[in-house]
Amino acid sequence: MADGNLERLDTMAAEAAALNNQGNHDKAEKLQRIIFDENTRLKGRNDRATLFSEGKLAQTLCYQKRFSEAENTQRKLVELFRTMYGCDDWDTLGVTSNLVVTYCDQHKYREAGCLATELLSQQRKLLGIRSSEALETELKLAKILCCQGRFEEAADMQRSVLHERRNSKNVAHSRGLADAIVDYSGSLIDLGKADGVSGLLEEALMIFENSVGSEAIDFLCCKAMLAQVYSCEGRSEEAIKTGYETLQSRKQLLGEKHPHTICSMSDQAAFLAQASRWQASMKEIGCAVELARRYLGDGHRRTISIANHAAHLYRDMALTDNAEQLAHMSFHEAQRLMGTDHPETLSAMFLYSQIQFEQGDYLPAMHGMRLCILRTRRTHEGNHSLTLYREHELAAKEKIYNSLIGEESSEKDEGVLVGRD
Repeated sequence: MADGNLERLDTMAAEAAALNNQGNHDKAEKLQRIIFDENTRLKGRNDRATLFSEGKLAQTLCYQKRFSEAENTQRKLVELFRTMYGCDDWDTLGVTSNLVVTYCDQHKYREAGCLATELLSQQRKLLGIRSSEALETELKLAKILCCQGRFEEAADMQRSVLHERRNSKNVAHSRGLADAIVDYSGSLIDLGKADGVSGLLEEALMIFENSVGSEAIDFLCCKAMLAQVYSCEGRSEEAIKTGYETLQSRKQLLGEKHPHTICSMSDQAAFLAQASRWQASMKEIGCAVELARRYLGDGHRRTISIANHAAHLYRDMALTDNAEQLAHMSFHEAQRLMGTDHPETLSAMFLYSQIQFEQGDYLPAMHGMRLCILRTRRTHEGNHSLTLYREHELAAKEKIYNSLIGEESSEKDEGVLVGRD
């Protein structure tokens, strides 16, 4: 009878996993709660199988964006596994890794970084420095460093992982190598060192296509990044073609409301604008902003990024009021969600200050630009291209302002002279 119950629970667990893959998270949660209760009754509250089923339930809560509940469950699980089975236990490492991801989902990068560093140390000790698990955690830690603006450290870590995966006979043409290439490419772009990145991403795209297929989410993420790099290289027609293919695939695979699909719309708007196809660009970016605000909310990280992107485009199209509204929203939401020094916040802050200046609010605008540059220097090297660009922009604005002040002083002096006559 007990064997029959366990077999039934295994079948239900497989069904719950399939439901999660299909996006039916509510149904998956109901099944997983039944599995957890049955395991508790049959094996006891602190049995390994019971705790494992509770961990699966916590992952489903994450899919439902119920991060606080998931975090509380995972923290308890980490402590229970450590106490009962030890820090070096395989399942202990697994639930710890899940908690790192949940911290990241909530933008708790300090907590995520500390736990990921601890996890990496345990994995290297137990499994070896070159183990696939340790290298995967190293990539997670690098992403956390990127989110903290520590791009140089992240790139060094990703370069090391990429070197190990290229030299490993087991993964020479695997998905793991492609993941490492994509992560490293992203950091090079963030550092303003995008030369040669398109070649890396084209390599990763071929690996993804051969290992997971051309409709897999990772393949499409890589393809979206490649389109952005083509745009940076001035290859606008290739960017439009690659971006369009990515957008259509995401619509079919994920639906129009999915964050990845909305981001592709935003990217496509930029590619079209680069080719001076303004009407098509306006249509795409307007649709992207509307969908993001409606289905993701103003406080969602992707909405903030898309709004900032839209503000850039509207500014280029001389639609100043639209640009100012979205830049203001993007800046304040980014500051609230990610903090004052986060790269996304600084990008929105600088753009908002530029628009303020163009609307005649000179002093607040220049103050905002100076403050943004000081914060940029804290997260980038002094000669980073982004720092240099912002310094150049501020110098140009100060020159314009000083010229305007000089003209006003000259006009006042002429007025005084006229009065004396």
